[in-house]
Amino acid sequence: MAPKEIEQKWLNTQQAADYLGISKSTLYHWVNDRKIEFHKLSMAGRLRFLKEDLDDHMVHWTDLRSGRSKWRA
Repeated sequence: MAPKEIEQKWLNTQQAADYLGISKSTLYHWVNDRKIEFHKLSMAGRLRFLKEDLDDHMVHWTDLRSGRSKWRA
């Protein structure tokens, strides 16, 4: 993915999956399980993701995998 594309505020499903290093199928599973923040921008159900939300998800996921949760006091 080109750096210019990554700097966009809103990412579509393919861009979000590429940014996270996962398949679109996995991304859709996460959306269905409410494991990741997403936005529907139309009645047609087109999903969009904010890059900052994806960054937050990656930080939280990394913390969970290493045994540290940023949500713990």
